[in-house]
Amino acid sequence: MSYAEKQPVSPAWINQAAEELATARRQLQKRQIEFASTARGAHNLLLEVQALEECGQHDRAGDLRRLVIRGMAKRRAADISENPERAHNWTPPQIRGGGERCPACGQFIGAAHRCPPAILEARRNSLQTTGDVPHAQAGATDAGLAAASELSDRMYQHIPITTAEDADGIIETCLDDRYGPPLEGLPDIPYGPDGKADTDSPEFAAYRDAALLRAHEACFEDEYIDGEPVPVVLSQGAMEPFAVPAKREAANRLGDELVGVDDRDLFDHDECAALADPDKVQWGSSGYGLCWRTGNDQPWRQIGSGERVYGPPNTSVDPSQVPVLARRTIASQTMAAWAAHTEQNVSPVALQTQAAVRDLFLSSDTDASTRPDSLDARRARAVVRAQYDLTQRYLAEQSISEVTVSRGMWFATDGSFPAWVPPEKGARHSADVTLNPAASFTVRSEVASYFARREWDEDEYVSVRLHGTVPAARVLSLPRTGMGCLAEEELVVIGGGGQWEVERV
Repeated sequence: MSYAEKQPVSPAWINQAAEELATARRQLQKRQIEFASTARGAHNLLLEVQALEECGQHDRAGDLRRLVIRGMAKRRAADISENPERAHNWTPPQIRGGGERCPACGQFIGAAHRCPPAILEARRNSLQTTGDVPHAQAGATDAGLAAASELSDRMYQHIPITTAEDADGIIETCLDDRYGPPLEGLPDIPYGPDGKADTDSPEFAAYRDAALLRAHEACFEDEYIDGEPVPVVLSQGAMEPFAVPAKREAANRLGDELVGVDDRDLFDHDECAALADPDKVQWGSSGYGLCWRTGNDQPWRQIGSGERVYGPPNTSVDPSQVPVLARRTIASQTMAAWAAHTEQNVSPVALQTQAAVRDLFLSSDTDASTRPDSLDARRARAVVRAQYDLTQRYLAEQSISEVTVSRGMWFATDGSFPAWVPPEKGARHSADVTLNPAASFTVRSEVASYFARREWDEDEYVSVRLHGTVPAARVLSLPRTGMGCLAEEELVVIGGGGQWEVERV
């Protein structure tokens, strides 16, 4: 490479410098994680975290805290590999600034907490479905397929368009060239004096129908498995104008289902005091839900999580609305945590949800007095129970007794994949599979194909799909009742052990 090509103005030089910088950062992070896997290292790094927070450098503090969490998880995984019996009844050493502990692995948790795979597998394999939850059936049934089709159609019906942003998003979907040539021949939408589209008009209904069809078509690409197109639902935003109002409505429904839950099972001591006398507290609403503060010189904090809200809220809230909005915020937080929850990037709130499903539906110990009594655990159990009751009423209203679902999964080809995976591509068989307490499925098998395949190299990954028909009593939630992605037509199913049809794709 010539001297001129190495100058900063050269893209090749810039790319090379960026790669070297990224490599150096990864090496530094690796050393910090190794350091954090020791008690002294974790203690010293958390002292640095506290210093950064006091100086207002919250982003740097958050990054360093996540590295400490990964170091502690590394230590925990090493302990279990040496002695598998340590997977249970182990309490990590208390360290300054550690905070809350993960209910699955015992490690101190943060925004990007990850449980060691060895611990997750040990917990999953110990699950046993009680007689209170009917078993799933491997494969599809005629009634289950009909119910899946009906639920798929109903997910997009009667979504309330209540804000100008909702309406603008639907109109933009019809005109955005990301999804093909802008649609022509649509009628002019009437607007009110306030400049907002009349969402009750037949003209807007035409836009709505066209946007929904366009959004569905935009979620597929030219890749096929068994003749079915593989969707790219996570790579497109076409469904967003429908997903956002649907999630808002579902959060409101789920929050209203919590109206009979005692404040002490949902909120901490300070929040309970504020809710008991809301006129003495300042209330506001931000993009994260209800927030509050005790005075002008105090920071705004989000209800439920206690996290500081930087910047003033978008709108003020009447104290009379606080009890309802507080519960809706709790519901919204749970749904958001589930949406961000993956096996590799475990959300603390979603872990509490998993633990609550285990305690309520999968644990052989029916003595409620032996269950964890922390606020997070009580709150998760209350939300899960409300979520389950709301979903069961919804399914009963549709006269649905069972539904056929699918799930996509992948494993590395290094031989570590479970024994129930078929030995050859294209093979399928029934097998006993143990799932997390709450497991994501979809009513559309082609969506499961996306999660099984994506763009990964077949030489590096083994892709499988699970198929089964679950009784309605085993469905925890769907997008119109709470947790679950609308574009993925997701159903959250009560897991544990059971028979599933396993297909290697």
